[in-house]
Amino acid sequence: MMLCAATCSAQQVSIVEQLPDGSYVVKIAGAEFRAFNAAKMKEIEDRKAELDACGKDRAEANGQIATLKDENKQLSAKVSLVEQQRDLAKNDLQDTRVFVAQQKRLLDQETQLRKDSQQFVPHNSGNGFAGKLLDLFDKPEVQGLFKIGLPLLQTGRSFMTRCGP
Repeated sequence: MMLCAATCSAQQVSIVEQLPDGSYVVKIAGAEFRAFNAAKMKEIEDRKAELDACGKDRAEANGQIATLKDENKQLSAKVSLVEQQRDLAKNDLQDTRVFVAQQKRLLDQETQLRKDSQQFVPHNSGNGFAGKLLDLFDKPEVQGLFKIGLPLLQTGRSFMTRCGP
């Protein structure tokens, strides 16, 4: 025993203070430490496990946040593209409305000109040689002659030029 006592040097331990939560402040070899009872150690271990779980949850949440930020950027790009297409479509619609208004004005002017020109054409009046000539061309027999007779005349002429004397 003597041999053992001579070789090991014992450290001096003293209790400095007892805290209200049941832990102690102890002094070992001149350095102060805090000593906890078993219940407090169990509570600390539980909190440490909870902290580790929260750290994992936080890492997972940060990953989800990064994914959602990327998704948000992509959706923002799509929204801006759709807004540009909408603006182009609005401009096209405006241009089309202007064009339609111009065409309507031209149609109205043409209709008015046709009405105005009817007073200068003595069609179906029957007065004078020009009126009788126009009445003649309006008859179905004369129109049929133009529709049948002219193509027949052209066919005969082309036949005569091919088989001619």
